[in-house]
Amino acid sequence: MSKKSCETIGVAGTNACDRFQPSDEVVEVRKTSGTIQYTPAARRLLRVLIVDDYRDTADSLAMLVKMWGHDARLAYDGVAALEMTSAYQPDVLLLDIAMPKMDGFHLAQQLRRQTRFKDTLLVAITGYSDEAHRLLWQGAFDHYLIKPVEPATVEKLLLLQQDRLAEPPEAPRATAPTHGLLVVDDEEWVRGVLDAGMRQHGFAVWSAVDGQEALGVYWRHREAIDVVLLDVLMPGLDGPQTLVAIRELNPQVRCCFMSGNLGNYTEERLRDLGATAVLPKPFRLDEVAQVLRELAANTPLREPQL
Repeated sequence: MSKKSCETIGVAGTNACDRFQPSDEVVEVRKTSGTIQYTPAARRLLRVLIVDDYRDTADSLAMLVKMWGHDARLAYDGVAALEMTSAYQPDVLLLDIAMPKMDGFHLAQQLRRQTRFKDTLLVAITGYSDEAHRLLWQGAFDHYLIKPVEPATVEKLLLLQQDRLAEPPEAPRATAPTHGLLVVDDEEWVRGVLDAGMRQHGFAVWSAVDGQEALGVYWRHREAIDVVLLDVLMPGLDGPQTLVAIRELNPQVRCCFMSGNLGNYTEERLRDLGATAVLPKPFRLDEVAQVLRELAANTPLREPQL
C-alpha cells in the first residue's frame, strides 16, 4: 500500500493541520438529494479492528462502525490485537498509540512487515498532537487522527477503503431516490450517519436539528417527504411534541422514533401518539432502511392540511 500524507484532525473540532493535508481521495458525505451513483455488488463490508486501552472509547467507536454496516472487533492492548490479526485479517485497524504491553506504533510496524497486510488501512487515533510525534510516526500509518475525532471523518476513510478493495465494476449505473426521508436529531454525527447511509439505500434525505426546524423543513418539502425519523429527547420541541405538530400539517404522516433513552416516555406511549415504529439506538443502517422503506411504501398520498 502506498503511503499517503497523514490526515490530522485538530483537537476539539479545529481544522486539519496544514503540515499534513488530507488525501485527495477522501470522499465527502453527499449533501444533495439528486441521482445516486452506485456500483452493484462492487463494495463489500469491511472487517475493522479497533484497538484502544480506554474501553469506553473503543466500545463507542465499535458501535459506530457497526451502525455503518461493517464488522467490528475489539482489542484493548497491542499484544491482544496482534494475536487477533492473523485469524481476523482486518481490512482496517483503528489504533490508539499509547497502550500497555505494545503500543500502536510498534503494532503498526509489525503489521507493515507482513505482506498479507499490505492492503490493510492503518489509522492512528491518538491524543499526541505535537509535531514531533506526527513526524516520528508518519511512515507507520496511512492516516493520523487527533482525539477527539469526528465520526464523519472515520466514516469517510472507511468508504474510501471500501472503494480501494472493491472489484472493478461492470458498468456503473444510476438510480433516482425512490422515497423521501426527514431525519430529526440534535446530534450532528447521528444526522451525518443517517444522511449518508440512507442515501446509499435509495432515500432522498432532509435533516433538522430540532423540532422547530423540522416543521419548516417538512412544510417546504412536504410533497417529497414520505416518512419522518425522529429522536425522542431533544431540546425545545422533543420528538413526540414534534410529531404532534407535524400531524397538524398532515394527520396521515408516517413516523418512526429512534432513541437510546426514552426518558419519561414508554414505547407504548410513543405508538399511541402515532409512531409506526420505535428503533433503539444503536442500530444497523440496513435494518433502519428496511423499516423506513416499508413505512414509506405505505404512505397515503395526501396533501397536508393548510
